[in-house]
Amino acid sequence: GVTLGTPTVENSTYIAHTNNQSSVDLKVVGEYAISVDLIVDDSSVSDRHTFFAYIEHQNSSGTKQYDYPIGAMYIRGNVDGYDAGGIGGQIRLITNAVNDRIVVKVLVLDRQNTGTCNLDTSLSRVKIDKINYG
Repeated sequence: GVTLGTPTVENSTYIAHTNNQSSVDLKVVGEYAISVDLIVDDSSVSDRHTFFAYIEHQNSSGTKQYDYPIGAMYIRGNVDGYDAGGIGGQIRLITNAVNDRIVVKVLVLDRQNTGTCNLDTSLSRVKIDKINYG
């Protein structure tokens, strides 16, 4: 999964997250809006590469319940300014039990050559909103 740093704002009533870990615990049963932006602004991978991102919903034991796709990106290479891309999306998730989890994951579909493709930590983000009605 994508490693998440220190939360900017955290409401500990609804979520729990350990800094520099991948999973986020959703502490209250109910509906959540989860938005994800994954931005690469300067890939150092040589030539072409394609990625697919999704949000994995897990139960409190870490067993996968379902994968929600959020998008894909193609990056041309690390020369001539063709080395940036982004994936963004939002899902609505209804949890089944307390402490269900989400993990943002990225799958490399194709890679012409090896190298490192880091996310821009100032532009990439995960936002979780608990939805309450009434």
